[in-house]
Amino acid sequence: MLYVNDILIFGSNIHFINDVKSFWSGNFDMKDLDHVDVIFYIKLIKKNDDMILTQSHYVEKLLKKFNYFDVKHVSTPYDSNIKLKKSLSKRISTHKYYQIIGSLLYLTNFSRPDIAYAIGRLGSNLGG
Repeated sequence: MLYVNDILIFGSNIHFINDVKSFWSGNFDMKDLDHVDVIFYIKLIKKNDDMILTQSHYVEKLLKKFNYFDVKHVSTPYDSNIKLKKSLSKRISTHKYYQIIGSLLYLTNFSRPDIAYAIGRLGSNLGG
């Protein structure tokens, strides 16, 4: 048996959209959520005829979850000239570090390729 949690159907022709939804609901158990504002941690914002996709709410959620919401903002996520070394200050658990890196890797795949290098460098320390 196949289970699908979310399918997003969108387009400019409401009649076609309704036909697709009718086909799916006739062949599968389906719950129509009507207008969706977030799917796969991506917020959908409709402005006039445009659709804006953003993950800023996901970033804020991560910052709050890992207690980094009030950190200082920097314009570049990583200076490749800086050599990483062990911190002498407050340490975080390996498990929490894995969670942070994994969450940030998710962002690099969908909306933040600009942080991929930095996350890759930080994740390279996970070798065990």
